[in-house]
Amino acid sequence: MANEYVIVTDSGSDLSKEMAAELGVRIVPLSYKLDDGEPVAGDNADLKEFYSALRSGSTAVTSAANLDDFSKVFEEYAKNSVDVLYIGFSSGLSSTASTGRLAASEKLAEIKNFLAE
Repeated sequence: MANEYVIVTDSGSDLSKEMAAELGVRIVPLSYKLDDGEPVAGDNADLKEFYSALRSGSTAVTSAANLDDFSKVFEEYAKNSVDVLYIGFSSGLSSTASTGRLAASEKLAEIKNFLAE
């Protein structure tokens, strides 16, 4: 039997791609950059390299997932009438949870407007 809902989280959850695939969890990537390097999207991250760089003294700066990333994911499921349970990174540590809630609210408003027409 297929899931009646999907779990969506962000890469702050520390689930590996393999574990997420096995559990059927969708991950919205956060991004980071080391020292003055180029930003790296969480879905392209080499975590061994990342933690090795930190142990070697590099400084990491992280960025929350953006509204468009969440909107695309939520829209994909909304179009297929699949409920979403979003489990986000702590709002005390990142604005990612707030961005996820905003995207979900916008999609819900779009659906309500569509149904009202």
